[in-house]
Amino acid sequence: VNGWCAAKNRPASSSYSNNGQSITHKKLNFDSSINPNSLAKCKRNAPKLSATTAFVSATNNNNSPISAFVAALFEATSGITATGATIIYSVDTLPNTFVLWRGLMHWVGGMGIIVLILSFLKNLGADAAHFFNAEASVPKPGIVMPRIQSMATKLWQLYIAFTALCFLMLWAGGIEPFDALNYAFSIIATGGFAPTSAGAFIYEQSNYICFVFIFFMFLAGGNFSVYYNALQKGIRVLINDFETRMYWLVVFIGIAIVSISLALQSSYSSPLEIVRNAAFNLVSLQTGSGFAISDYDLWPAAAQMMLFICTFLDRKSVV
Repeated sequence: VNGWCAAKNRPASSSYSNNGQSITHKKLNFDSSINPNSLAKCKRNAPKLSATTAFVSATNNNNSPISAFVAALFEATSGITATGATIIYSVDTLPNTFVLWRGLMHWVGGMGIIVLILSFLKNLGADAAHFFNAEASVPKPGIVMPRIQSMATKLWQLYIAFTALCFLMLWAGGIEPFDALNYAFSIIATGGFAPTSAGAFIYEQSNYICFVFIFFMFLAGGNFSVYYNALQKGIRVLINDFETRMYWLVVFIGIAIVSISLALQSSYSSPLEIVRNAAFNLVSLQTGSGFAISDYDLWPAAAQMMLFICTFLDRKSVV
């Protein structure tokens, strides 16, 4: 991780230009790796191992050991569990390698530590089924034992493919590669960690970037096992899956209600802006991604209520 950032020789700050406006923000740094000793201990120890690396970086920045440990443990736990909460006041002041490690923890946690380890380990016997069932959501119960490792590997391949595609599309929209990679980690993990304190707000004037966010947040909120089956058996698998149909129905109805509310009672004048803001914020809350491009505290009560309801429905299992 550290070597990759050093090779890039990335400056301490970067700029993003949109519609003639130049927006400058700083970046960050950190490094280390998780090396779990066993499958049973991996998920339990992951936050502690990640927190140790974060703690070393924090103490090197002249923070007190106790406050550095608490912050590191909080960020590591939030990342591994894909919660997305943070107690870092300004992400912009952190080193680049720390941001990258923070994003990687987030990304791995989005799919699940157990699924990751199962994709590499062999000959686990009956224990593999217990671990897989505890971590993953499969379309049908009773998955065949010899297929567990293959299934876990395919899910990760799909997860990586979605992440790579999201990264490329964000990069094509003008976001710097480092930021695009970290946003892709966070979007596909549906967690909300961002490489800058401004989050997605700095791209609120770019329709392209906003719709890329919306599409991949919506995609990542679905069931990856269903996606895998759709690749094997055809697109009709998505249509025939009850969970997927309900997910689409809730999201589209929610967007429609919020859009109508904004059109009738808000100051937005452009239909595209209404639909974009409604879709972005609702999908973000529905999937638990945590991004925003507008202050929905200023929205009408009906729109706020719909967003509130979607936070209870929340996203489905990633896998």
